[in-house]
Amino acid sequence: MRKNNHYRTQIICARLCMLVNFVLAVLKISAGILGGSKALLADGIHSLSDLTADLFVMFSIQISNRPSDSKHSYGYKRYETLGNIIISSVLVLIAIGIGIDAVLHHAASVVVNYQLVLPIALLAILINELTYQFVVRRARRLSSDILYSLAVHQRSDAGTSAVVLMSGLASIVGITFSDQVATLLIALMILYYAIPSILKSIGELLDKGLSKNEIEMIESKIAAVDGVLGFHLLRTRKMASQGVLDVHIVVDPVISVSEGHYVSDLVELNLKSMEKIEDVTVHVDFYDDHEQQSKALPSRKEIKSFLEKSINSIEFETDNLMIHYHLTQLSLVIYAKNESVSSLQHELKQLKYPSWLCDIKVLAKC
Repeated sequence: MRKNNHYRTQIICARLCMLVNFVLAVLKISAGILGGSKALLADGIHSLSDLTADLFVMFSIQISNRPSDSKHSYGYKRYETLGNIIISSVLVLIAIGIGIDAVLHHAASVVVNYQLVLPIALLAILINELTYQFVVRRARRLSSDILYSLAVHQRSDAGTSAVVLMSGLASIVGITFSDQVATLLIALMILYYAIPSILKSIGELLDKGLSKNEIEMIESKIAAVDGVLGFHLLRTRKMASQGVLDVHIVVDPVISVSEGHYVSDLVELNLKSMEKIEDVTVHVDFYDDHEQQSKALPSRKEIKSFLEKSINSIEFETDNLMIHYHLTQLSLVIYAKNESVSSLQHELKQLKYPSWLCDIKVLAKC
């Protein structure tokens, strides 16, 4: 349900921006031609380029929300990250173009119908800013970089329209240099939003981990699970707005496999209850293998062979053998027939333990 709401919100925002940019592009280009304003005409072309970017955003959102498959076992979330890099790069190019134009070109002395041009510019500022506020709030709520870039596109469009408005007002009173100053400020504003967004997305593609606060919350969630004696090798990375992590937990070495798996399931459920955690992999250890490495210990087959050779006079079912691996040694529990328990215990007392064996217990088989 959470994923569906996430996807639906992204699609609504993308469609809204597409509609706004289409309507404004038509209005600006028409008013620019009829009103004789090259600035408004250029602003309309900017809105048209935003519409093209919106189509790419829509495509990126749809691709990134595909379920995982054999080719993409972790899903398609990174396509959203890639889409954000492309969209933000387009913003940077637009900002550079606006800045170069401001430095190299002066306002042209042309006859402009400002009664037509200025209301359209004012309307564009209002609509784009309202759209920006709508989209950016949802981008923050979803932690969606691609929605944030989409919102910045709308604010940059409002900024270019503000340049048209200020240029028109300044021209009316005979001031022309304000157009260049305002244009440079808009270019810097776009870069202010776009460059950090690109760097953040590049960090995600390079598997940058979650924030310190998020990791601290994850650690507290793991430690709170009953049966977890410790944990290590916690690794995190971002997949678009979601986090992916894997961790090694330490459990008591004498519990059963099923109980160890149960504890790992509790850890996974506890972590997935966090809003921004998409996928969790839990590895179960019986000691901290990050700091110490156990020497090679014999397998079940080797242990059975040792017992069969060492205990010749007593028959017991080695299939009823429980092995507890410890750090450098192991202990055994043998389940024998009730009438064989005491004899087997007596013989095991005479057995010389190898270096890898620390204890053997014999219990009656139920």
